[in-house]
Order: sequence, then C-alpha cells, then structure tokens
Amino acid sequence: MTTTASETEKSRYQREITDLRDQLYRISQDQDRDVELKDKIFNDAKGEVFSLNKKLEEKGKIIRQQDQTLKELDQKLKQALDNRDDLEAQIMDLREQLEEKIGDWNDTKLNLSNKSMQRDSLVSELYIENADLVKQLQKVEGNQLQSDKSIRQLTEQKRALQRVISKLCTASGITTT
Repeated sequence: MTTTASETEKSRYQREITDLRDQLYRISQDQDRDVELKDKIFNDAKGEVFSLNKKLEEKGKIIRQQDQTLKELDQKLKQALDNRDDLEAQIMDLREQLEEKIGDWNDTKLNLSNKSMQRDSLVSELYIENADLVKQLQKVEGNQLQSDKSIRQLTEQKRALQRVISKLCTASGITTT
C-alpha cells in the first residue's frame, strides 16, 4: 500500500507539476504576448507622440505667426485710429473754416443785396428823373418849335413891315438903308 500510495502520490505530484508547467507555459506565452503588446503599444504611442509633437510644433508655428500678425494688425489699428483722430481734427478745423466762410459770404451777400437795393433805388430815381427830363425836353422842344414858328412869323411880319415902310419911304422920298 505504501507503494501504491506513493505512486498515487507521485502521480498526483506529476499531474500537479504538469499542470504547473502548463500554467507556466501559458503564463510565459501571456508574458510574451504582453511584451509584444507593450512593445506595439509603446511604438504606437511613440509614433502618436511624435505625430502629436509635430502637430504641436505646427500649431505653435501657426500661433506665433498669428501672434505676429495680430501685433502688426494692432499696430495698424493704432495707426488707423491715430489717423482717424487727425482726420477728425482736420474735419473740425475745416468745418469751422467753412462756417466762418459761410458767415463771411452771408455778410457779403447781405452787403451786396443792400448795395443792389440801393443801386436799384438809384436806378429807379434816375429813370424817374430821366423821364422828368425827357418831359421837360419835350416841353422845351415844343416851346422851341413854337418859338421858331413865332420867330418865323415875326420875321415875315418884319419883312412885310419893312416892305411897307420901304414903299412908304419911297413914296415920301426918304432913303432907306
């Protein structure tokens, strides 16, 4: 019985050893597979890190360019605002000058209007005076014609009288010069 018991015990130990070897073999295979997976994951992660680093560098470069562009745009904006302020000041000066000129022009217009009214009044007075002078001239010309007619009549009467006197003198024997 001791041999059978020891054989049974030996057989049981051998089965346990076989089971342990199978487990060890499976563990070893699992470890190899784990190492391969770890290597694959590490390589994939390394590639991913490299890709991400490259993307990060590209993004950093883009950000630096955009920062530079933003600085340039800020500077241009500041210049544009300064220019706008200068232009607004110039516009205000021009508006003031324009308002001053408009005031001057309105004053000049008023003065010219007053002078024009004075000239119109003077012209009207001159027309009235001219009309009066024309009437007086017509009256004088009428009087002149009347006077000329009277002079002609008087001259004719004088001649007639001189003829009559001359005939009377001749008849009386008086000489006439």
